[in-house]
Amino acid sequence: MEHLKSKRRVSMKRSSDRRRLEQRAYRELIDTDSKVRNLKRFRSFYEKDEENQLKRLTACWSTVAQQAADALLPSFEQEEQKFLGQSDDSTQHQLTNDFQRQEGDPMVRMLHHFCIDPEVLRYDSTKGEFM
Repeated sequence: MEHLKSKRRVSMKRSSDRRRLEQRAYRELIDTDSKVRNLKRFRSFYEKDEENQLKRLTACWSTVAQQAADALLPSFEQEEQKFLGQSDDSTQHQLTNDFQRQEGDPMVRMLHHFCIDPEVLRYDSTKGEFM
C-alpha cells in the first residue's frame, strides 16, 4: 500500500514538473516573440528616422550650396570677365570651348571653377536651381 502511495506521489511530482517546464517554455516563447516584435518595430522606426535625416541633410546642403552660389556668382562672373578681357588668344579659345561645353550656365562654370561637380550638389542647369 505504501508502495502505491509513493509511486503516485512520484507520478504527481513528474506531472507538476512537466507542467512547470511547459509553462516556463511558453513564457520564454512569448517573451522571445515580444522581443522580436519590439526589435522589428525599432528597426522600422530607425530606418524611417535615418531616411528622414538623410532627406533633411540633403535639403540643408542644397540650401547652403544655393546661398553660397548666390553669394559667389556675381564676383565670379566679374572675375571671369576681367580674366577673359586680359587673356591671350590661345587661353581665350580654350576658355570659350570649356564654357560652351559647360552649357554656358554661369553656375556650372563657377562650380567647375571651384572643382565641385554639379551632379554631387544635385544642380539642375536646365532649371537653374538645386534639387
